[in-house]
Amino acid sequence: NGQWKGFRVMVLNTNNRDLAYKTRTDILRYFPDKGVYMAYQAPYFKLKTGDFLKKEDAEKFKKDLSKYFKDGLFVMNDIIKVSAEDEARILTEKEDKTY
Repeated sequence: NGQWKGFRVMVLNTNNRDLAYKTRTDILRYFPDKGVYMAYQAPYFKLKTGDFLKKEDAEKFKKDLSKYFKDGLFVMNDIIKVSAEDEARILTEKEDKTY
């Protein structure tokens, strides 16, 4: 899978390890098809979800997340994972635009 510049939704930034792991589990339960990414930058656990090429798609997902997670959601730039199919489509679209 390729990596591209895109967007993710920051769900949590906390120094509470238990809360970080519980929130991660909740995201996976509610949205099993979305990636969940946890990073530890002392003393904080940062929890992000989603892999979106378009900011509008990330914003829509943020609305879905807000039904379960009330505070601190925001869309951010990130390096995202892209499936082989999506990567092929992106590259084909770029080639089409160069002619």
